[in-house]
Amino acid sequence: MPMALTFLTLIETILFVLGVALPLAEVSQFWLFDDEFSVLGLLVTFITEGEFVLFLVVAIFGVVLPLLKMILKLQGIGGFWVAFLYRFALTDIFLLAILVYLVKASSTLSIGLLEGFWCLLGSILLGHGIMAYSMISGQKGRAA
Repeated sequence: MPMALTFLTLIETILFVLGVALPLAEVSQFWLFDDEFSVLGLLVTFITEGEFVLFLVVAIFGVVLPLLKMILKLQGIGGFWVAFLYRFALTDIFLLAILVYLVKASSTLSIGLLEGFWCLLGSILLGHGIMAYSMISGQKGRAA
């Protein structure tokens, strides 16, 4: 992997870790109740509420597999495994689900996106850009 792609993958990983740890959004209801939530906070809530299936789904597909994908890219173990993990690492779907929820709930709630959301979005966009570049440059290499 070229040095520039390694650097961009490192930035992608840092943004992902920040996005998981930092608050995604602040939800205010009737100007009385304010609540912030993060991915890690959701995981803790799932465990404390006994929602083990939700915990496993979000932890595996939203945190572990995306992080594993980035670590494999940083280690230079790309190819099949990274492409395979792209199919199952669902952070972008998770973020889209949050956006749909925010749009649907916006009539009764006041919702503000916070730094965790933007870090996750940056990580996702950077990851897709790296993957697209790798695919294009790989195809050019095969054609030559």
